[in-house]
Amino acid sequence: MEVNGEIRWSQPEIVLYGDDHSYESGRFSYPDLVEMEGRYWVTETNKLKARIHELPEAMLNFLWYQLDAVGRPPLAVHRPPVMQFDEEQLRAEKLPITGFPKHSEGGFILLNAMRDTAGLTIEMTVQPKDFSHGRVLLDTRNDLGSGLYIQTTGYRQLELNLCNTETCETWTTDPGLLDVVRPHRVTFVVDNAPDIILCAVDGQLCDGGTSRQYGWRHYSPFLNMVLTNKKKEIRILPEEMKSLKFYDRALSVSEAVDKQGNR
Repeated sequence: MEVNGEIRWSQPEIVLYGDDHSYESGRFSYPDLVEMEGRYWVTETNKLKARIHELPEAMLNFLWYQLDAVGRPPLAVHRPPVMQFDEEQLRAEKLPITGFPKHSEGGFILLNAMRDTAGLTIEMTVQPKDFSHGRVLLDTRNDLGSGLYIQTTGYRQLELNLCNTETCETWTTDPGLLDVVRPHRVTFVVDNAPDIILCAVDGQLCDGGTSRQYGWRHYSPFLNMVLTNKKKEIRILPEEMKSLKFYDRALSVSEAVDKQGNR
């Protein structure tokens, strides 16, 4: 967006992705942006075909909102969280799992490689007492290790782990963003369309900073299904968790970084 002659950049959204890595559908090169009469298109080619894609108006509105939230209407709410706990409710060490549409005998399905789920977002306000490696703040795993958990790790980081009985995928916040002095809003987004995990801290997308080349991770299609324990409960550290929300969809980056909480 141009503001007083200066170009201001929003935090990025995923625009295009391919279902595979073939030249036919999974590769994108030589991108360009076309604007005409208030509409926008992205062009690209795989060296066999040239293609053009119009950007959805809703996505553009989200990007403009990032740059100029004052005076703009709140972000449109697609679906509210399926689970939401405040600080008083979080005083319990165990929380019930409800609201997710996919269930099985072992719990509920968070991800599915067949793409019949929209993904998962975990948004929480946390204040860890220390960042020693392996301190588990949230855990849904069963006896076989299938489930998800979030733990402290590395240099003032939180790590999301998505596991089944055969594989485990992990991704962390960027190093050094968290501390023990104040609460932090941390959001992990698992997008089941492009198979990508990304995260945001205090309204800022973790883009890798100086420690990584990029701020996202592809997770394996072999992850398939992630189940919870049979009791369908979440175990937490209540003294370090201030608020907790689960969405049965992948939030957009604009939603994840929105400091106004308009969802």
